[in-house]
Amino acid sequence: MSSDIFNSSGFFIETPMVSQLKSKVQSWLWNGYLGGYILGNSRVGKSAAMRVIKNDLKNRLGEVVPVHLFSVPERDVTTVAGILKKLCYSLRMKIKTHATADVMSNDLVHYFADLACTNSTKQVVILVDEMQRLSTHQIEVFNELHDALAYFQLNLSVIFIGNLKTSEPLLRKIKTPECDHIWGRFFKNEYLFHGIRNHDELFKVLAEIDKSQTEIFLPELFKDGWRIQSISHLIWDVYTSDFKSDLKIHSWGMQYFIAMIRILLADYLPRYGVQSDDEICMMIKNSIEASGLVEELVRV
Repeated sequence: MSSDIFNSSGFFIETPMVSQLKSKVQSWLWNGYLGGYILGNSRVGKSAAMRVIKNDLKNRLGEVVPVHLFSVPERDVTTVAGILKKLCYSLRMKIKTHATADVMSNDLVHYFADLACTNSTKQVVILVDEMQRLSTHQIEVFNELHDALAYFQLNLSVIFIGNLKTSEPLLRKIKTPECDHIWGRFFKNEYLFHGIRNHDELFKVLAEIDKSQTEIFLPELFKDGWRIQSISHLIWDVYTSDFKSDLKIHSWGMQYFIAMIRILLADYLPRYGVQSDDEICMMIKNSIEASGLVEELVRV
């Protein structure tokens, strides 16, 4: 039996944090907001969460709202034409070599207009990931798309997702008077996305691990009723006493948490068992150290 947990880019579990994020974005759509922005620390799981959420947003009538997730590439060119071209490419649209910004913008308006017409509330959403890579004049692209669709009584919402620290320079510019129209339209609604912050969240995340992973690595223990959720207190104690306080961690990023669980389930527990709490605590500590969490925090 194989495990998806080894596929770092494809493995995903529903967590309380993702459910809360989905509820927030859903409320923005239901209230008719034109946009918002979501911030979180690096490796906390923002992008993975958005890949799942984009397939499950609905309007007040229960109809699916079409969503396009666009990740801003890291490039030296920060032009309007550049972002239009990348947006077209992300939709697999064919564009001519010398296509102008006006032509690409017109093609995008028609594309999103067709999507908006698939539901009764005429809504469509663009999720813009890695927003810290944008310039303020590139954000005008989404402003213009909104205006063009609004002319046809279609409703575009644009939600930006970015890194908590590196988005600060862009947000400072957006808050200046000359960008007031952008701020008022897309950046009045803010949400902070986080990793695991307390034992209750950890307990719920481990329950999801037990649903799909524990039996694969520990079939005999699982058959006897053992669950990784049963050592949640040991995991939390080791994390808080040996890492959280010393490194001033506000939340445990999902990338490093999943890496820790992968090591614990695949390498340690099958080999050494679960007989001694002291041994389990040492395995947990070694797994956290091997996850890359410490190196990342020291680097930052």
